Amino acid sequence: AADGPAATPPAKPAVAPPPGIEEPGRIETPPRPLEPRRVGTLKSIYPMQGYGFISCEELFQQYGRDVYFDKSQLPQSGWHPGMAVEFACCFNNRGQPQARTINWDPIPLVPDRGASERQDAAQRNFTQMTQDRLQRLLKLIHNKEFETAVLTSIDLQYEAPSANAGGDAPDADRDVDFVCFVLDRLGPAEDAAAKIKDFLKMCLMLMICKMLRHPHAAQRCEMLVGWLGALAEKIDTSVEAVSQNYKEVCKQISSHLMDARAENPELNKAELDKNIKAALSRLESKIPPSVRRN
Repeated sequence: AADGPAATPPAKPAVAPPPGIEEPGRIETPPRPLEPRRVGTLKSIYPMQGYGFISCEELFQQYGRDVYFDKSQLPQSGWHPGMAVEFACCFNNRGQPQARTINWDPIPLVPDRGASERQDAAQRNFTQMTQDRLQRLLKLIHNKEFETAVLTSIDLQYEAPSANAGGDAPDADRDVDFVCFVLDRLGPAEDAAAKIKDFLKMCLMLMICKMLRHPHAAQRCEMLVGWLGALAEKIDTSVEAVSQNYKEVCKQISSHLMDARAENPELNKAELDKNIKAALSRLESKIPPSVRRN
């Protein structure tokens, strides 16, 4: 007798995830992020099992769960529960939040401010107030409200947190560098400066010159001086709101940079010194003739 059709092998039983752990499921990867990047805190990591969870108050309110990340996102070292992280949020096919492109050290600090014995940013637990402020800045950047993001960061830079807000101490996180947090996320300075109104360019240049008085590391000094040069190149001094104050602002910028050179040794290195002089020369060349004569 002819053989019948081959028997179908029995299906393998589904393997359940560890108790209390949701399977990641298939990740939906949109062509561009539909959600702003988020700020949260590391809740737990299970290196041997290859996954962990991030606590994000806003996402928990929306989805009732912490944010899962898999072994491809695990940090090599230096992590601890409660540390601040920044991440992109995707969703699996069950609509559960999943973290991608995690930044394990997202919060820049202003040197020599805050506590005399302070931890590196990656080793600190930041207050919920600080996380909420950073989240607001990320949303503004995501929505391409670049001017509002820059202006808000300047307002926050030296604003002391309220002693009554959320029970945080009045000096908590006063050394968070909100301006650098925004500038780091706007892309190349030459392109980003063109998207900022001229009056705000002038305000940002003043702010950067004040910031350069702090003993930033070499890479941060290079970034700030690069922004100063880009703003000096892009500013249009024919704008009425700028021309009325421009000459006096140039004097203030020159004064702040003179102080910065005395207080920050990095700025006396040849390349940075050359770039600062070039930015100052470009600024001075743009003083309107009618104002220059006064």
